[in-house]
Amino acid sequence: MMADIYVLSDRQLSSIEEWQRAIAAESFPLQLKARHSLAELRGLLPAAFERKASGFTCDHCNAGDLIEAMADVDFGRSWQYALAFGFSGDFRDGVSAFAAAAAYAKATDGVLFDGESGEVMPPQQALREARTMARDLPANEAWLHGLAASA
Repeated sequence: MMADIYVLSDRQLSSIEEWQRAIAAESFPLQLKARHSLAELRGLLPAAFERKASGFTCDHCNAGDLIEAMADVDFGRSWQYALAFGFSGDFRDGVSAFAAAAAYAKATDGVLFDGESGEVMPPQQALREARTMARDLPANEAWLHGLAASA
């Protein structure tokens, strides 16, 4: 199962380094491992969260098309840019994607749209959600490990 989140904004960050600084400014233990420029970013973006391998997909998409396709969602207004994030059911990948997206939303004065919940979040709410996910990561991974051990 892939989950999708989107950041909609009227400006884009200029580089992976600028994005990494935005992530660091929010104190997330996330390191992006991109091999391409931000403008060329398509598909899997390897990362490390708390120094353990993670990753998520990240693609530029047309904000107008996204808003039109999600006509039942109130995005508050039209936006110029959209960045799509996808991740599997892996907790670490999900936290990595959400933290990266929340930091990007704040750095660009955008919003985060959670495709699963249908919620449009301002940056501060998205950052709170990402911090909650990061805080709960050890317990969620332990729970999953326990399930695997009992199977």
